[in-house]
This record gives sequence, structure tokens and C-alpha cells, in this order.
Amino acid sequence: MNKLKTKNILHALGKAIKLIWVSSPRLVVVHALLNVLQGVFPLGSLYTVKLLVDLLSENKAMLHTPGGWEKILFLVLLTALFMLLQQACSSLASVVSTRQSEQMLDTVTSILHKHSIAVDLSYYEHAGYYDALHRAQQEAAYRPLSIINGLFTLLQSLVTITALTGLIVSVHWTIALFLFLALLPAFGVKMFFSRKNYGLQYKQTPDKRHLYYLNALLTSETFAKELRLFSLGDNFVGRYRKLRAQQRQENIELTDREAFYGFLGQFLVLVSLFLSLGFLLFRSFAGALSIGSLVMIYQAMQRAQSSTQSILNALASLYRDALFFGHFDDFLKHTPLIVSPSEPKNFPVPIVQGITFNHVSFRYPGTERVVLKDFTASIGPGEHVALVGENGCGKSTLVKLLCRLYEPDEGQILIDGVDYRMFELEDLRKRIGVIFQDYVRFQMSGRDNIRMGNIDVLSNDPKIEEAARLSGAHEVFERLEGGYEAILGNLFDGGRELSMGEWQKIAIARAFLRDASIMILDEPTSSLDVEAEYELVGQFNELTRGKAALIISHRLSTVRMAARIIVLADGIIAEEGTHETLINQNGTYARLYNMQSSLYQ
Repeated sequence: MNKLKTKNILHALGKAIKLIWVSSPRLVVVHALLNVLQGVFPLGSLYTVKLLVDLLSENKAMLHTPGGWEKILFLVLLTALFMLLQQACSSLASVVSTRQSEQMLDTVTSILHKHSIAVDLSYYEHAGYYDALHRAQQEAAYRPLSIINGLFTLLQSLVTITALTGLIVSVHWTIALFLFLALLPAFGVKMFFSRKNYGLQYKQTPDKRHLYYLNALLTSETFAKELRLFSLGDNFVGRYRKLRAQQRQENIELTDREAFYGFLGQFLVLVSLFLSLGFLLFRSFAGALSIGSLVMIYQAMQRAQSSTQSILNALASLYRDALFFGHFDDFLKHTPLIVSPSEPKNFPVPIVQGITFNHVSFRYPGTERVVLKDFTASIGPGEHVALVGENGCGKSTLVKLLCRLYEPDEGQILIDGVDYRMFELEDLRKRIGVIFQDYVRFQMSGRDNIRMGNIDVLSNDPKIEEAARLSGAHEVFERLEGGYEAILGNLFDGGRELSMGEWQKIAIARAFLRDASIMILDEPTSSLDVEAEYELVGQFNELTRGKAALIISHRLSTVRMAARIIVLADGIIAEEGTHETLINQNGTYARLYNMQSSLYQ
């Protein structure tokens, strides 16, 4: 273990201790005091037993003298009191530890949640981020709890071993040194295999995520239809078993090696213990030790050996936990790059000049393909613009850029002439109402599903029902038992699953509920029938009157009523104009429109 590794481990351990203290400082203090007491009370019982044995072995006649039984009873009760106090402290420590564990779990989970929703969308494009997230989720939630227990075990054992060492050294200092040296190989084994275990777990992370994915394929409703239709079950079961067998074998081999070398280390400890006992018996036969002292020292040796073992185990555990807790720190290093400016400008309400894409170019992080190339266009206030083009041409990417989920590699996006990076991030996104093609189906009530579009709206606000009527979702709730309060989806008891078209109407209602200056619909009618599509387009046009609106759709019947249509091809503007103008140009738009029209002839 080099200096850099030692520094990193101490850094991670320090962060974990700080997190523990911030989580529950009072419980930390109480827990520490209880562990100190648990370390002290065994010494009292050891000494009272020593007095009792000496009393009985050296003065048997006292049993028949006045007050003899009273002295014996007093020592017995005193021994019992020490044991009772130790047990009481242990029980209280268990109660405190549980409360600390629950508080710590909430603290760490809250940090993970807050950081997960703060990082840039671009992080989700990399497998490395998922590995870091997986390690943080798997380890960080319980490693601080393990560190708590390790620290207090270390504290308790240090208190005990300090006092016991004094007792042992009072007989002969070589016994204490001999026992300590015998424990070093066992400690080395634990440290070595702690490092090995950490390395194996780190290496297995991608494969573990793969196992989770295969398990989801086999158990999730999302994949259930195709799994059965294409008879994929046995195939995925086989893949899971093969990958799991590899991990199982690696884990077993490491455990077997650790058990073998751990046994050798413990064997040396036992040998040293019995050699020390032989030395004490020799001293006792020579008259250098009383029987009570012999019993006390032997018990002290056993407890010292146990306490020393606990110290070494705690150190090895802290070393291992610090290594794993580093995953939590690594995850927190994924800091967002898309942030609000230090001195943000006010977002214009209403938008007066409009939105301008000024020579915007973009490619996704880690890829070479340029998705948008020198894109220049504008959307005026109150203007409805449609984006069309084949898959992968950059339509949805443009929406993500406008929502500032990503930022252009080159060029600017201006709102009323101001670079949109100058606005406060939350304020910008609050002014955009968007329904993505891959909208979320929240497993909650219909009312809450719509309210997710604007959580500032109260659950009893009539705007929720108004948005539902505009999107056509009101008719969906009228057919459901419980209406707007019905639980949607089948993840929880009593839930009702909806068709894709019904889900889409609810998702569109979310966008309608938002008090937005910019409205974006990404494939808004993909799951709607023709009649619902016609009604939605009319309602959308009415709802977005005076607002900048952007519509993306493969259904050209949806976009033909837009004031202006932009045709994208390979990230650049291939054509631009009204429906009639583009039809007359007989270019890409006309070809796509005629192809779709022919399907209905």
C-alpha cells in the first residue's frame, strides 16, 4: 500500500466520519460513552472474581466465621452488578446503533438522490457513470454504518486492552509482547484479503449491472410480451446463469483462500495463548502467583487476545470500508457542468423577440458524429414551427438543447437576444412546457400524474381538470372507477393499466398544465387515433396562441397546420417553408408527405 493509497483511504475515512457526525452528532456522543463503559466494566468483574477465588482458596476457614458468607455474597453480587451494567450498556448501544443506522441511511440516500437529479444528462451517455452510480448505491448506503460500528468497536476494545495490558504487564511484560506479535500475521491476512475483496468487487461491477439488466428482462412487465412471443426466456436464463457462475466461482476462490490463511493466523494465536498459560502455571507452582491472580491473568489474556483481535478486525474493516466508501466520493465527483450563472438575468415574460438558434452545432459526448451542423433558425413569439425529418436527423436533440439538458458545442441559443445560458437554470426550464416522445408513466393517481407538469399547482386546482379536457384525458378518467383519484399503472395494488394512447393524453395534459412561454411537443400524436389527433392539434393551436411553439412529428398531418416547417437532414436544414410551399418545391418534405398520404388511399 503506497503513500498515495494511504492518503486516499484516510481521505475517504475522514469524509465518512464527517458524514456520520453531521447525520446525528448527539447519537455519536452517546454511542461513544456507552462503548467506553462497555470497555471498562469487564475489568471490574475480572477483579472481583480474582478476589473471590483468593478468598476461597487462601482462607477456607472463613466460611465458618462470622461475616464470611457476607463477604462472599458481596463479591458475588458485585461481580453480577458489573456484568449487568455491561449488558445494559450493550443493549442501549444496540438501540442507539439502530437509530444511527436509520439516520445514516436517510442522510446518504438523500445525498445520492440530490446528486443524481443534479448531474448533467450527458453523464447518462457513459457506462462509467452507471458503474459509479451502481457502486455508490450498493456500498455508500451501508458502508458508513459499518464504519460507525468499526470505530466504536475500536474505541471499546482500545479501552479494554489498555487496562488489560496493565494487568498482564504487572505479571510479566513478555506475555503481552508475545501475544501481540502472534496477532500480527492474522492482521496481515485480514488487510491483504480486504484489499483483494475490494479489487474483485470493483472488477465485477460491470458484470453485476449486466446481471441486474438480465434479471429485469426476465422479471419486468416491460419485456414480458416479447420475451414470450419470441421464446427468449431460456436464452436470457442461460446468459444469466453463465455470468453468475463466473462471479460465483471468483467469490468462492477468494473466500477459500481467505479461510485457509485466516486459519493459519488463528493457529499462531492459539499456540501463543497456550504457551503463555504454561508460563503462568509454572509461575504459580513456583509460588509467584496466587490462584486468584492466575485465574484473573488467564482470563485477562483471553480477553486481551479477543480485544486485540477486535482491534485488528476493526482496523481491517475500516480499511475495507474506506476503500468502498471511496465509491461514494467518486460518484459525488460527477459534478454538473450545466449550471446557473453567478448573476442571472431575468427570463422575459412574455417573450417579445423570440428564440434564435445562431449557428448551433452539437455532438453527443464521447461520439464523433455531429448531430447538428451550423443550425440557424428562429421562432417568433406566437409562431408555431414544426420540425420534420427522418430518424436521427437531430430533431429531438434540438429540443434537448433548447431545454438546456445539453449545451451547444458551437453557436448560441438566444431568447429575446440574450444567450439562454445567462438565465437561471430552473427559471428557464420552468418557462418551457414539453412532452417528450419517451414520456414518463407515473405509477400514481391520475390527478398527480397531471400535476407533475407543475407541482406548484395544488391538487384540487381546477386547472388540472382543464388541462385534462384539453388533451382528451378527461374522458379517460370518466371511464375509470375513482376518476382522477384512480391509481394508474399496475405496479401497485388497485392500479389500472392504460393504453399507450391514454397514457399519451395524460402526458400531454402535463404539458398543458405548465405555465410556459415556450411549448414543445415531441411526437405528441404517435399513439393517438386520427380523430384524437385532429382535436389535439386544434386545442394545441388555441392553447399556445401568443406563445412560441415547436412541434416534432413523423405524422405530417400533424405539422401541416404549422406556420412554418423546417425539414432536417443529417443535422442541417434541408428545406423550410409552409406546407404549401414545401409541397410545391417537390423536395424531401413533399416526398415524405406523399408517401404517408398513399397509405390512406
